[in-house]
Formats: sequence, structure tokens, C-alpha cells
Amino acid sequence: MPLPNRGTITLEDIDSEFGNGTSLFQNYSGNLTSTQHDDHPNIPASGEIALQDFYTIKAPISGPGLFNTNHNMVHSVPGTAGSFTDASGASQTINNYTGWEVYLGRFVSGTSTIPGINFPIPSDPTPNPMGSYSASGGDTNVPSVAGNYSVSFATPDTIISGYVQYGNAIYSGKNAMKLELASVETQTGFDIVRGPVLVSKDRRQITAGEKVRFVYRAVAGNDAYDVLGIIMDDTGSSLVHQFVLDATQSSSGGATNWIEVTTTVTTSGSYYFVFINGTFDYSGGRAAGASLYVTDVEVLAGGSLTENGGFSNVGNNPNWTSNTTTSAVTFTTSGNGINAVLNIQTIGTQAIVRVINGGSGFAVGDSITVGGQQLGGNASGDDLTFNVAALA
Repeated sequence: MPLPNRGTITLEDIDSEFGNGTSLFQNYSGNLTSTQHDDHPNIPASGEIALQDFYTIKAPISGPGLFNTNHNMVHSVPGTAGSFTDASGASQTINNYTGWEVYLGRFVSGTSTIPGINFPIPSDPTPNPMGSYSASGGDTNVPSVAGNYSVSFATPDTIISGYVQYGNAIYSGKNAMKLELASVETQTGFDIVRGPVLVSKDRRQITAGEKVRFVYRAVAGNDAYDVLGIIMDDTGSSLVHQFVLDATQSSSGGATNWIEVTTTVTTSGSYYFVFINGTFDYSGGRAAGASLYVTDVEVLAGGSLTENGGFSNVGNNPNWTSNTTTSAVTFTTSGNGINAVLNIQTIGTQAIVRVINGGSGFAVGDSITVGGQQLGGNASGDDLTFNVAALA
């Protein structure tokens, strides 16, 4: 069950939720009694701690990258917030987190530059969505009322923007970062206004054919959402980028469910991750606002297992039972591959591997191990281990 938002958080609670031996303990008076802060030294040693003190973001440098995907508890970075000048010419705040930053201001696609990235944000590929009776003029107009830009941490029991449908609160259901723009008034009907923006501090090397996967939820506020996700490589003489999210609402209210997005990266590069909240004045009434929730960002190796591609180092073992056939074997892999189903037949001391379902996220060279007991051998010492030689 999820940890409480406030109040008592015990070591057992944290271990149960995250499973990584975290040495944090909160006593019944609401004070943190252990001085062993694991990898999170900026969590206070005393005073009340909230669940959102733990749910911050890990940079996607070497593995899964956001919240609970790999059971990391990370934290906001204390100290003075940064500042930048946004697309409206206003001085705005930069919130600093481990591995990520959030820019609490207005951005224009194709024009605005994120500090530290050498090229502007790419132009929206769908800049003029159709509103209730007219097409949008895009995101270049300065709003008449700037609105409020904010960022917060959502937990599973967070009510989605206070949204109540048929008398029942709609809960987040996940731990996520929430980017919100509220109480904005557009200059003209059907304008788009963008912000805040969530940006990874570091680049992540991604090879063509690998996949970027994340989960998001978009929520209308005073009007529709218009949200973007981009990976950006600014290391060369021109920007290399790819949109991983481009979603515009075709109504003035409501919220999506949690949506998992998986995108195959087409060009190798060293990429920043950028997620942009935005609102579209779909109704034309000029009141606008929306939220974007983001979680579970990760990079997966790109391929599926293929029987025709073959496997290397399949090996042999005299202790296997001859002519044993095992379908849908349980196996472990050294890579990020998931959801593959194998059929393995032992003939004499040899193993023949057949692919029933190739799964996804595998890389050439991944090592796959099937327990020896499944093949008629011993529980230890007779495992079948082989390497992926080619991918679909």
C-alpha cells in the first residue's frame, strides 16, 4: 500500500515501498531519528517529512530515469532557485532537482532557448490545431494575463487538479512530476501558451534503434491541454531532435488516463530530455490552463529476439534431460529486454532455442540465462546461458 502523504513513515514502510534497504526512519512525533540518509543527504534530519520529499527525479543517464521505475528516492536540491527571462520578457524561476530542472515560465516553440542548450526548442509539428470553431494561431502571442506557472509532486492519492467528476475525485494513481499553468488569459481566442518546462540537466547517449519510454497524463484546466516531449542533441553544428510526445486536446475539459509512450530513436546522439506543458484555448473564450504529469522515463535497447537471427554461445550440458521441451521458460537477461517468450528443446546435450514472442528492448550481446532445473538438470550448475547474436 502507498506510504502516507504526511505523518509517520517507518523504515519498514520505506523498505516495503522501495525495496532497497534505505536507512531512513521517522518516529511517531514526526521526526527523522536516523542520521543515515542513504543517498539522500538533503532530506532533513529532523522535522516532519512528506512523501513528496522522497519523490523527486533521477536523471536518465545510465538506466531508468524517473520515480519508481527503478525504485530510486531522490530529492529537490536546496538553496537559492535560479532565474531566467521567459518568452514574455518576464524574470522567472528555475526549480532545481537532482538531475533535472523545471523552468517556471512561458516558452515559444521554434524560438525559445532553454538555458544551457545551444539551440531553440524545435517548432511544434502541429502548430495550428482546430478549436471549437476556428484554428489556433499558434503559441507566439503574449498572453493578456500571464497566469501562474508551478511544479509539484503528485502521489497516487493526489487529486487531479481538484477535478471532480460525477461527485467522485479523480486521483493521480502514480508518483509523478506535475507541471501546471493556471489562470492564464490569452491575447486572442484559440491561442496556445506553453510552460512550465521539465529538462534533464545531463545528456543521455542513445543509439539509433533504442527506445525512449515514459508515462504521462494530461489534464485540462481552464481550457484544453497542448503538451510536447522532445529529445534534443545540441552537440553538433545543428540540432538533432525527435518528438516523443505531441498531444493536443480536442475539447475544453477532462483528463487523459495514464498513457505509456514508447518511441524508437532514429538517430544516434547525446540527448537532453524535455517535457513541455501547455494549454490551448480550444473554446476561444480566452481563459486557459492545463497540467502535464510525467513519470517512469527510461531508455530501452531497441530490438526483439528473432529465431532467424540466431543466438551465440548456446552451449551444451550432459546433465540436461534429452528431448525435454520447455515452453514459455522463465529467464533473466543482462539487458533491458522484456516480454519475450522462448521455447527450448534439449536434444542430447544440445539446446534448440525457438522464439514464440520476441518481446522488446533487447540488444545484441545481451546475456540470457534459463534455470537448469527447467531443462531437466540441477537447480544450480546446469543453467543455460547464451548471448543474443541478432535482433529483429
